Amino acid sequence: MKNISVLILDNNERFLATAKEYLSEQDFIRDIYITPSDTEALQIANDEKPNLILLDVLMPNRNGIDLIPYFRENSPESRIIMLTLWDMNEYRESARNAGADNFITKRAMTNTLLPVLKKEIEKISFQESANF
Repeated sequence: MKNISVLILDNNERFLATAKEYLSEQDFIRDIYITPSDTEALQIANDEKPNLILLDVLMPNRNGIDLIPYFRENSPESRIIMLTLWDMNEYRESARNAGADNFITKRAMTNTLLPVLKKEIEKISFQESANF
């Protein structure tokens, strides 16, 4: 499995620190960028082109679903995963319609995050080899 970079956007700084610590233990993750700022997240996506972008739905300025098109424009190869407490069908559907690749609830994160990340990484690897 390749080494990937991950960007996490969440307004809860404690969650960001915990998520970074958890993901840093994974040998397939090279770089982890965390931020509570949508503006900074867009800049990181533009500059670093992370392989995976994890973002929360509810944010102080713009919600995560509204940010998906900006991430798609600035980092089109990135896989986008909504990671939120708010497991509502309307959020799932809105995220999918906006272009999210997956949706994970924080309550199920310990069981589902790593398998979903690995699944998304396989898609990245397949896209890269298909473009070769």
